[in-house]
Amino acid sequence: MWIIQEMCLAKEARILAGGHSLAWTDFKHYLLMLEHCMSIFHHYGGQGGPSLAQLLVQFRWSQASNPRDKVYSLLGLAPAGDRGLVGGDAGDLYTISTLECYTRVIIALLRQTRDLTLLVHCLTPACLTRRPDLPSWVPDWGYDASMLPPLGSA
Repeated sequence: MWIIQEMCLAKEARILAGGHSLAWTDFKHYLLMLEHCMSIFHHYGGQGGPSLAQLLVQFRWSQASNPRDKVYSLLGLAPAGDRGLVGGDAGDLYTISTLECYTRVIIALLRQTRDLTLLVHCLTPACLTRRPDLPSWVPDWGYDASMLPPLGSA
């Protein structure tokens, strides 16, 4: 019970587990994201789940140490029919460049959905720099929330 008071009154709280430490605000953001993700899958009631296109848009601001993982990490969540959209097999996915990965996936999604509104995701926020090697019709999935300027800076 004392933890409740300590958490409410603390100027800064941290979660400690083993030799690791995480700021409470980061932990809270993780839990909120997890809750949001779970509600998406419950919405589909076990009937597949969101498409790869929907997942790419939904989680585009999430961080990944390898920019290709902005696509690959979502394949297991996508319906079975979407998992082969990037082509190749699991063994060679990391042998292709980020440019090739992003290009393959947008071509496959455009062919599959016949929905040109996907191209709106090619726009890059003015405060960020687009990868210069990407064609203008290929979304840059590689940027994330950590690249945005701090709130209040203009």
